[in-house]
Amino acid sequence: MKILLAIFIGGGLGSLSRFGISRLVVQLSDSKFPWGTLSANILACAVLASVWLWMGRDFYRYPFWSALAVIGFCGGFSTFSTFSLETLMLLEKQMYLWAVANVLVSVASCLFVLYAFMKWA
Repeated sequence: MKILLAIFIGGGLGSLSRFGISRLVVQLSDSKFPWGTLSANILACAVLASVWLWMGRDFYRYPFWSALAVIGFCGGFSTFSTFSLETLMLLEKQMYLWAVANVLVSVASCLFVLYAFMKWA
């Protein structure tokens, strides 16, 4: 039951963080590109890598904290469904270059952040 509560709390905090980051970035940008979602996904990868490093690469040793931070917070903070919807909306608007850029930049930057954090450790 404690694990479910940890996921619930982490997910709520992650979702609120995603909303705040996305809203802030959208207000600062006048672009058609979904910078808010990209920012949230990159930050979620950075948080995930940081937590992974902090836990000594052994999530199972800290079940409560890994449920709170990894499953809950990062799950609520990252936005794959929003990323997919925004990409589809760009395609529907025939903004093909922006849609391809969104996929390539999102995937590449998130993989880079995870890789960089893990190499940095």
